[in-house]
Amino acid sequence: MRNYSNLRKTAKFSTQVYKGVRWVPLNTLGKSRFCGLKIKKLLLLKRMCHCCNNEIIKEINTLYDAIRYLQKSNYKNTDDNEFTFEEGVNWEHHKSGFESLKNNSGCCASVAAAICTLLKDNYDIVKMIVVIALNGSCHVLNYIENNGKKYVVDAYAMTNEYKKFVPVETGEFKDFVSAKLHIGVLLKIDSLQDFFEFYRRYFIRRKDCYDFFLVDGESVPSISLERNSDSIEITIAGNSMKLVSKDKKKHDLIVKNINNTVH
Repeated sequence: MRNYSNLRKTAKFSTQVYKGVRWVPLNTLGKSRFCGLKIKKLLLLKRMCHCCNNEIIKEINTLYDAIRYLQKSNYKNTDDNEFTFEEGVNWEHHKSGFESLKNNSGCCASVAAAICTLLKDNYDIVKMIVVIALNGSCHVLNYIENNGKKYVVDAYAMTNEYKKFVPVETGEFKDFVSAKLHIGVLLKIDSLQDFFEFYRRYFIRRKDCYDFFLVDGESVPSISLERNSDSIEITIAGNSMKLVSKDKKKHDLIVKNINNTVH
């Protein structure tokens, strides 16, 4: 079995990159169970039948193999969100993990949803973290708990379009800080708050505000987002997405949850 992109199947290290945040190899959450032939069979099944997601979900049991599958299937990075205007609200709708796998393409929300769908039965907790920036875009990552330990991973950054920008799994701190995308790795964290502070620290050059939300379920709910120079107002459909950390930099944040059915 060969190594793929930044991944190293036999890597073993734990490198502190911030207080309460350590860079660890993806195989920390389980070594690869795939041989190259099995991946080829899954990809062939995918090409022959667009409704084979259940078989793919059944075969993928580790984060390592989930990332490998996304890379080998050449998952495409596309803006697949849909927008509607309903009862005076501009809604942004996101794909489910099942739709993401079926389409083999999508944005960061779709990739994170795919990880939830692939791995929800293999780890104790698999959720999504939504990062909303005051002056930039949104981003979605995965939060995983297993055997009492906490992890964050940005699977979107490890898809083929971006994997050349993330750290190779050497465990060397210099390789981590020299990479363009620091979060395209598995991070073992003491707490979510430690990760939030780490994220804000590594993106400090943008002088932006970053607010963090945690999502239960296999898709980011529909949202409506309005920004101006010093405030964010977000309306969320349902109660699956909740604010967990507001940036200390001065800005207003208004969060509304509504139970109306949209889309």
